Amino acid sequence: MSEKWKDDSHGIETELQNGTDSADEVYRAEREHEKIAVAAFRRRALQYGDADRVSETPLTEAVAQEYIKDSDSHPHSYAHKKKSGHLHTYDNQGKYTVEDYYALDDDQRRELIDGVFYDMASPSITHQMISGELFWRLKNYISNNKGGCKVLYAPFDVQLDRDNRTMVEPDLMVICDREKLTPRNCFGAPDLVIEILSPSTAQRDLILKLGKYRKAGVREYWVVDPRQKQVLVYPNLPAALEPKVYDFTQKIPVGIWEGECEVDFAEIYESIRYLYEAEEGDAG
Repeated sequence: MSEKWKDDSHGIETELQNGTDSADEVYRAEREHEKIAVAAFRRRALQYGDADRVSETPLTEAVAQEYIKDSDSHPHSYAHKKKSGHLHTYDNQGKYTVEDYYALDDDQRRELIDGVFYDMASPSITHQMISGELFWRLKNYISNNKGGCKVLYAPFDVQLDRDNRTMVEPDLMVICDREKLTPRNCFGAPDLVIEILSPSTAQRDLILKLGKYRKAGVREYWVVDPRQKQVLVYPNLPAALEPKVYDFTQKIPVGIWEGECEVDFAEIYESIRYLYEAEEGDAG
């Protein structure tokens, strides 16, 4: 756990490092870990000297709460898995390492963040189609401009902090320093990270991983919100306090390329509009 967090979290950190004895305690520890990240996010914003822009409830946290309302009914949520008997339990939360991560079986995707395991849900068709459209557009821009960056998509491991306590799987990433690419993973921070929200990952993507990506040196961070048809963009992540908010009718400039590449979300939405229409029909 980061040194910056210790003043907020001494008791929780001790609990995590001592391990947990039950699935209920694991769940509680994970939620507390996320609360620590919220506090750290706010404190870092204040340290940048722009307190007027730091609201009591940041936009990212508000969006996360909308997803959390439905998260317990999600097939990969804690509550659902506990009820169905498919809950993965971890006895040493806060103490796991990359070696433990690679020793796990492959039947369920997981992320390791500061020694804590988080289960990951299988993506929806909307999630996958948005991911594919974004990958195609970013890849074409690089190819057409004979660039040296690489676009990769999940599942692909990112050893974000270059330590043995964190391994994440962003939905999409652009990596321009090829020395970071190993046969097994990306060792260090990608230049651009894109996460696509789902009920099972929203709070982690919007709060916990936001702080991790910022600290690790990710240059730009996008969060695609299929439910609200919005994209939250941190074009200069280390300095950005609040995201720029775009909707699915706009073109979004890619900051790491000085805006020379734009992603037209109106085109992306047109390609998946039928999915939204089908969902609305089912709801009706």
